[in-house]
Order: sequence, then C-alpha cells, then structure tokens
Amino acid sequence: MDKEQRELLENLRNIRENLEKDFMSEDKQNKYTRVKDVGFVGDVKWQDKVNGNELTEKLYIVKKEVTLIDVYGKENIKEVANYYLGDKCIGGFLGDFKDAIFNSNFELSEPDKTNAVKQLLERVEEKELEENSLKNLEIKEIEEIAIILGISPEDIGKLAEIDLEKLEKAKKELDGQELDDFDENEIGDNGKDVLSEHDKSDEQNEISKVEVEKISTKTEIDVNQKISDKDTMASLLGKEGAGYVKFAVVYSDKLQDRGENSTKFSFVGIKEDGSAEKINSLQQSHGVNSSVKVQQVNRDGSMVEEKVPDSLYTIKGAKDGSFAVDIGALGTIETTYVRIPDQNNQVGLGIPIENQSIRPTTREVRELANDNKNPRVIEETQRAEQHEEHGDTVISKNDIDDNMYNDDCQKIEIDSQYFQNCVDEIWKDKIEEVFTRKEVETSLKVAMDSNTQNLSFEQIVQKVKQELEYDAEMLPSIGRK
Repeated sequence: MDKEQRELLENLRNIRENLEKDFMSEDKQNKYTRVKDVGFVGDVKWQDKVNGNELTEKLYIVKKEVTLIDVYGKENIKEVANYYLGDKCIGGFLGDFKDAIFNSNFELSEPDKTNAVKQLLERVEEKELEENSLKNLEIKEIEEIAIILGISPEDIGKLAEIDLEKLEKAKKELDGQELDDFDENEIGDNGKDVLSEHDKSDEQNEISKVEVEKISTKTEIDVNQKISDKDTMASLLGKEGAGYVKFAVVYSDKLQDRGENSTKFSFVGIKEDGSAEKINSLQQSHGVNSSVKVQQVNRDGSMVEEKVPDSLYTIKGAKDGSFAVDIGALGTIETTYVRIPDQNNQVGLGIPIENQSIRPTTREVRELANDNKNPRVIEETQRAEQHEEHGDTVISKNDIDDNMYNDDCQKIEIDSQYFQNCVDEIWKDKIEEVFTRKEVETSLKVAMDSNTQNLSFEQIVQKVKQELEYDAEMLPSIGRK
C-alpha cells in the first residue's frame, strides 16, 4: 500500500470505531447492530449557493450486521448497507449500490448535495469500492507486514498476534523508513512472539507485570464470564476469590512446562497489579495432533461443526470439563469449553467462550454446558455424527438436543394457498407502505431457496417479516401499494 492508502485505512478504522460506539449505546434487548465493513466512495462536490465556492464532503458505504431476536429467542441476522456523508446517514440501497434511496429529509432539504451524490455514484465502479474498503485494506496491510517479518502469506491465518510496537515498526518500513532498532530476534517461528531468555524468571508459575505486557499473543476472559447457565469462568476453575481480575490464554514459552505441555499455550490469572500466575487447576491432556474431535456449537446454536482443537486442557476435579484452544482467523486465540464424556471418549461437545472478538453465547447454548440440566453430552455428539453420516451439511443445536420435534434438518412441503396466506400476513403496516406485495412474495421465495440454515418454513416467514420491517424503518416510504 502507498501512503495515501494507509491514511485512508486509518480514517476508515476511526469511522468504524465511532459508529460501533454509537450502535452499542443504541443496542436494545431484541436488536443490536455491528459494523461489518466501511468503504470509501469518493468526494462529493457541489457549489455553495451564496458565494459560489466549491464544497466537499466524503461519501462512505457502511455495511452493517443487524441482529434481531424474536419472542422465542431466535436470532436472525440481516445485512444492511447505508450511505454516510461525513458522519451522517443519508440513505441506503436495496440492490445495485448506484440505485440509492435517500432519507426524505435529506433529499428535500439538500437537493444540491443529493444530485452531487448521484453524480458521484454514476462515476464510481464497483471495483473501486472493493479496493477502498476497510476489509480489503486491512488484509493488504497484514500481508505486507507478514512479508516484512519473513512470514509466508499462506500462513497468515495461522499467525499469532503481533504487538502494537512491532506493528508500528513494520508500518514505518512500508513507508521506506529505516528501522535501526528493529530486533529480528523478537519474532519467533511463524511470527509468534517468544520471550527472550533474560525475560524469564526463575519461578515458572509466576510472571511479572512487565513480562505480561511483553506477551502480545493473548486473549482475555472476564473472571465472571458465564460459561454455562450456572458456572462462571472462575467457578469452573475453582478460582473464586483468588484475587484475579481476569484470566488470559497466552501463547509464549514463558510458562511452558518441560514434558507437560507440548504447545506454548498457557492459562493464567491476572492480578490487580498486572502480574500473573499460571492456573494450576488445568492440565494439558492433548497437544499437537490431538485425536479428540469436538462437535463445536456456535454462539447462537445455528451451526454445529466438527473440529479438532490445537490443544486441550482438562479441568482437575471436573466430571467432564475441558478447555480447547485454537488459533483462529488472523492469529486470534479462540477458547472453547468442551465436555468430554468420561474423559476417555474421543468426541466432545464444545461451546465458544466470549472474548474481545466473540460475542456472548445464548442461554440455550449455555444450557448444553450445564451438567445438571444436560448430564449426558454423549447423546448430542452421537446425534451430530448421525446427521453427518446422513449427509446433512448444515446442522444446528436443534438437531442434536433432546427435543426430537424441533429438528431443523427436516423439510416440509408448503402448499400454494398457505404460501400466499403467509405473504398476506407479512404484507401489512409499514411493510405495505414501502414494498409491493410482489416484492414480499419474491423475498419469501428467495429466502426459501437460500435456506442454508435449514430453518422451518414458519421460521423463514418470521425471518423475512423482521428483515422487511427493518428495511421499512431504515428506508423512506416511496409510496408504493
């Protein structure tokens, strides 16, 4: 990337951060919004009517992920794209990005700006938008930094995180500046941070605040983080009242036990003063090339996937509890709570643990981890394997739980009259003010044809209704009946 692209990257990051803060303050119990991507469209230029001077504002496309939660607790995710002129949302689009639908107030009060935006959109090509998107620029930056650090671009997905100081030094090198103080020995194999020998203390279970800060590759977990609907992270580890303010999973050779830990992952408890201690209630049971398979349920239960974790740690004294650790996308450490029947079975059931990049799990998913409400997870793992053998490509929590009547993999035939009745049920109130009946019918057919989550027809109807209601709120009425 050149200097101009890096400046654009920082600008887009700032926009994302500010919007995320705004959305978080507006989040409701049944609806929350997250920024998925931000793209720079270009400079909108028009003339001041008073003095004839040229005025300019930057136009962006903000792609959002809106999660709507229905009365049954089912989450439906809707992707929305809006135009922002500066920091103000001025409209959106339903199909082609050039077919903008503006907020009525903006269109009526700012006709010159509206026309200028339309003219800009006509000139911009889709390829330009892709090149000037936050997601694309961040990928380019990481690839270039990986090359500077001597890392193969193909291994980027396996990288551990690079600390900010080294990241800034790599950015300066991209700008052509000298890096006299850059120490190549600070980066270990595969780009993973390794503490030098003089940083190691004699006490293998303790690590100072300075040493903690030098470990860039870590993910932090709140001590009161709910793992099941009855247990927190602290209660599972037997560390309630131990004086820790948070737990962390780190990647470093600092706490690696000789002969006991075949990987560099460690669980530590961080104290008020910033120092840390190794958690002694965890013991590695499987390391690299683990033979244990985990039926991994995602945070909302909409998908179950079979995975083999990078490292697995048994909780001492727990009946079937373990923690799995993996390196996820772009080197983030992902932690999963896994229940393995009898500790000897080679298949476990896992749910993700919330951290900086993973949102909280739903109550229904946390119930799977509760050994009081769900004492025999072997039944869930067997059902997941049966669905895989049957050829089901999308498996949900409903397909493996104890309720045999809620399976999402089963499909039902819908007669035409019932279908039309459902279209009429959707086409009411605000939806009727914005969309034609034909558009509602098309939306329902498209949702049925693209039902990758194997939702029931009733769930599809509710999903389409919620999505169209949201679109009707976001977009101005265009007076169609």
